[in-house]
Amino acid sequence: MTRKLSKLTLSVAASAVLASSAFALDPAITNFGYVNGGGNLTIFNAFDPTKIKTITGVSSGSVGVSPTGTFFYGTNMTAGTLMKYNAYNGASITNITVGDHPMGITLSADGSKAYVTNGIDNTVSVINTATNAVTATVNVGNNPWGITLSADGTKAYVTNSTDNTVSVINTTTNAVTATVNVGTTPEGVTLSADGSKAYVTNYNDNTVSVINTATNAVTATV
Repeated sequence: MTRKLSKLTLSVAASAVLASSAFALDPAITNFGYVNGGGNLTIFNAFDPTKIKTITGVSSGSVGVSPTGTFFYGTNMTAGTLMKYNAYNGASITNITVGDHPMGITLSADGSKAYVTNGIDNTVSVINTATNAVTATVNVGNNPWGITLSADGTKAYVTNSTDNTVSVINTTTNAVTATVNVGTTPEGVTLSADGSKAYVTNYNDNTVSVINTATNAVTATV
């Protein structure tokens, strides 16, 4: 699980501890937090925030962590790349060229694929995490932002923030099978534990759209 924190307030003493700590992680830990600002990406172990790594010169829209916790990705919006890092020491493994202005990222349950939304290209890049190669590019709506996968990995849900829609992708064929109208400027998306519902945050509406994933219909607006 990855959480983006818009603010992180630390005392001077706590900041000193974080700055001097190593990033080494237990491979069983996949809970990460991250703070992005000022051209730096700071990633830390959410269970133990003394384990931290700051990567300079990076404007990341999102972070994705492998299920084993051995590596993680950050989207570099300005460079149009997906950056892969060793989760034990924060060392760079490789940069993968994706689309223009990559924003959201999610990984399959087995960690074999990464899915990245490209906000200006209006596409989703599919990456083989073993070879670090883009294996497919899927056209979606305008300004795709958030993305999440169904528990079985057969579907991806993408929020298109300019279209006010959600694209549903068949991950076997890498084709859009449905487009769902939601609120204004949809950004975040997540699924219920049983996968029966998708919840979409609509930024300008101040609402959440609830989608029945079996029928691809909005059943409620909160």
